[in-house]
Amino acid sequence: MPEPLTRNGAASGPARPFPWFCPNCRRKEVRRVTVPYQCQLHYQGQPVTVVLANLAVPKCGNCGELVFDYEADDQINRAFEAQSHNLVNGTGTRENGHIEARESGGNEGERGRSK
Repeated sequence: MPEPLTRNGAASGPARPFPWFCPNCRRKEVRRVTVPYQCQLHYQGQPVTVVLANLAVPKCGNCGELVFDYEADDQINRAFEAQSHNLVNGTGTRENGHIEARESGGNEGERGRSK
């Protein structure tokens, strides 16, 4: 019986080659780029702004749509975990009623993104 396809499992093969078709404009112009990115998530009931200086994410060259894949999602999850850890240690800052935590080196972060 074949193994199920998983993002961390042995059955996950090589990454799909670029360019991809854009889910928004349907043009075959999606390629991985590195962009500054921020999103707002919730940590212990408080809104947290997660900031990544260098998110590697597929982006459409025609319409600008970001196409989040597992790699981009993992970067955001790692940044969120690191930044929420900083909040627990008291190194985060509050601005306009929101907690802001910036990435502390490397690519990292979580879900609930806003553009």
